[in-house]
Amino acid sequence: MTNHELPVWDLSELYSGFEDPQIQTDLKTMAEIRSKLIGLHAKLKTEPINPAAWLQSFAWYNTHAELSHKIVNYARLRTDEDTGNQTAGAFMQRMQQLLAQAEAELTFFPLLVSDLKTEDIQTLSSDPSTSNYQEYIRNTVRLKSHLLSEKEEKLLTLTMQREREAWMLFENQLSTRMPYGSLVIEEKPAALNASLINTLLESRDPELRTQAYARRCRAFEKENENLSFAYQQQVRNVLTEKNLRAYGHILENVADNDDISPGLIPILIKKVDEQQPVFKKFFQWKAKKLNQNTLKAEDISAPLPDEQEQKISWSRAVDLTLNGYQRLGPDFKKLAQNFFSKPWIHASPDSRKYTGAYCMYAAEHPYLLVNYHGKLTDVSTLAHETGHGIHGLLFKDHKLLQRHPGLILAETASQLGELMLLEELKSQDQALYRSALRNFLTHSMNAIFQQTLITKFELHAFTQAEKTGLTGDGLSAKWLELKRELGRDSIEYPDMEKWTWARISHIYFHPFYCYSYALSLLLVLALAQQYSQDTSDFAVRFKRLLTAGGTVKAQDILAATMNFDLDQGSFIDPGFVYFNRLVDECVKDV
Repeated sequence: MTNHELPVWDLSELYSGFEDPQIQTDLKTMAEIRSKLIGLHAKLKTEPINPAAWLQSFAWYNTHAELSHKIVNYARLRTDEDTGNQTAGAFMQRMQQLLAQAEAELTFFPLLVSDLKTEDIQTLSSDPSTSNYQEYIRNTVRLKSHLLSEKEEKLLTLTMQREREAWMLFENQLSTRMPYGSLVIEEKPAALNASLINTLLESRDPELRTQAYARRCRAFEKENENLSFAYQQQVRNVLTEKNLRAYGHILENVADNDDISPGLIPILIKKVDEQQPVFKKFFQWKAKKLNQNTLKAEDISAPLPDEQEQKISWSRAVDLTLNGYQRLGPDFKKLAQNFFSKPWIHASPDSRKYTGAYCMYAAEHPYLLVNYHGKLTDVSTLAHETGHGIHGLLFKDHKLLQRHPGLILAETASQLGELMLLEELKSQDQALYRSALRNFLTHSMNAIFQQTLITKFELHAFTQAEKTGLTGDGLSAKWLELKRELGRDSIEYPDMEKWTWARISHIYFHPFYCYSYALSLLLVLALAQQYSQDTSDFAVRFKRLLTAGGTVKAQDILAATMNFDLDQGSFIDPGFVYFNRLVDECVKDV
């Protein structure tokens, strides 16, 4: 398989290039909208409220957000297809600066929304035209007690937010140019990057795995001072804003931002800690399969001796993905087909391309970025990102102000898609299924236990920063302590593992995001438990859940469609029931 056989997206639906005159047209339109909204300012403050003026303001504000979203998405997509493209990098920085200024000029609008009284909201709710903005209104009003004055909010946008974006860019640029060095692979020297290292950690050659793991650890050791400093600045920024907004504890801030119960993250941590025996069971089994007493850290993703090494063509990967979604119903397969019949996906693993994978919810439709090497794990990644794409197509017709489903629901389609891929493999190829099940469980151990560990690490970092301040050595020591606590009697982590906390990009650009991976996977495992018990109307209810996007509070749509209580984490236990069943099925194979 060559890169020429793999699809590359066409971004011309957004813009034809960095000099496309439509970019300036859209920026001009945004400026005109800001002028109009500023002109409406006085009318929006009148009492009793003017419903027509409010409806017009919501429409303008949403259009402004959509144009901003379109520009920044184009900048990100172009930067990630070639991280070495200085023109793309400069364009992104310029657009970020312009858009931050634009956002600052409209600081007054969400503050006006937050000041709406209960009777004002009821008046607006009586007009069917405002239904497109009801959840946005609720989400804005609920944060009222933590909002600052207009001047203060504007200052935060222009200073702290831009500083955070600068540190995020610094971390991103540094991480894509880490000093991994090179290795001799198949008698040829190969320059290492994060994507290749991940591939080598799945190699059958134990020496290659050992060297790749060591190169990764040592590279982050070399850059520890820079990355530690960047992270400390981000923690400082977040804590400064948390204190300005008068939150008592960082988790109160997180819960408010994510619109969840303040007790949900502690519930998750407690229940994951209680389930550590299943982590131990799986990795002790894997160590035994590899003839090790305790599994080496570099062998966590290693293939087992009885696994077939199989290169999976792109066309077969597409068929497996589509057939997996067919299991949820023809509507899901039809939605998935869009990404393979249209230029909406970039799959070629080019040397300077962003090494991860994601779905970008752009203006007209989502775009998918993957790096396809033909490995079984790449097929799972493809199924995962396609699920995000399906989700995006289902909620894309909602207004941007309330389109995104939020952290907890964001991974539902993607992770259930991986489980449907497993079911498809089970029906087609038992050997491949066993390998896929092992891969899925390895990935899931990371998503549940490792992501919860990252949340513990962040809690430590933020607590320590408020008490005595942070140091790079202190962060590294805590990371190693947490890893060894998790891997006790199952995985052996060497001292050099302590540097690898710095490779977790989410802690830089979205603090306390990682808990959502664990929580959402447990939610999806609970959904799979429901699906396994009764498939009669599951697809209908699931599609309703996805289509809601962010127009309904997550707690409410989960209760209405799946009878789950998000606030109490009632789905976590049945999620673990399903997960333990998969682990038991896997470890029977000794």
